[in-house]
Amino acid sequence: MRYEQTAARVSATLAKKGGDVILRQIAEGTYDTDQGAVTAPAPTDSTLKGVLFDFASGLTTARGTLIQAGDKELYLEAKAGIVPNPRHLVVVGADTYKVVSVGEINPSGVAILYTIHLRK
Repeated sequence: MRYEQTAARVSATLAKKGGDVILRQIAEGTYDTDQGAVTAPAPTDSTLKGVLFDFASGLTTARGTLIQAGDKELYLEAKAGIVPNPRHLVVVGADTYKVVSVGEINPSGVAILYTIHLRK
C-alpha cells in the first residue's frame, strides 16, 4: 500500500474539516562569548492543519500520562521535517497549549497523523 497517498488524503481531510494550528518550536538560547550573555531563544512557527477535541468522558490516561481537567487532544497532519515533541507549544486560536505527549500513526515508516495530548 502507498501510505504517502494516505497521508495526503489525511492532510486534505484535515484542511477541509479542521483549522489552522501553529506548532511553535522554541530553540535553545546560545551563549555569546563577546557579549558574555545568553541570547534569547527564538521561536519558529509552523502552520499546520488539525482538529482539537476534548478527551472522551471517563478516559483517565493517554500514552501513560494522566489526563487532567481541561486537557485536549489534537489530531495534527504530518508534514515532512516537522515532528511534534513535548518541548513544543501549540497555538489554536487565542489559546496556547503545552505538548504533554505525542502519538504517531506511522504504518511502514510513513507518518500519516499525529495525536497530541495538550495542556494549558
